[in-house]
Amino acid sequence: MYARVTRWPDLKPEAVEDFRVNTVPAARQLDGITEILLLVDEGSGRAITITLWDTEEAMLAREPTAQRLRDEDVDSGLAGERPLVERYKLAVRKIL
Repeated sequence: MYARVTRWPDLKPEAVEDFRVNTVPAARQLDGITEILLLVDEGSGRAITITLWDTEEAMLAREPTAQRLRDEDVDSGLAGERPLVERYKLAVRKIL
């Protein structure tokens, strides 16, 4: 399993609802994605999006779609700055 971690330095509060209404349904259409999370520090506006993928190939193949969604967030003003994007192999995952 693989993860794409997107670190947003300045996400506007209304971006949470946009994530729920637009990003989650768009993610459901992507082959290979298994989970999507949004973590928010309401005080600072910082946020982290994490998507989990079955394979590295699936994650990388959907990169153009993910980039388009990130660009739309910046262009619409939902995010004040471009995010930092990192990719990882998931080493341990256990739901307790």
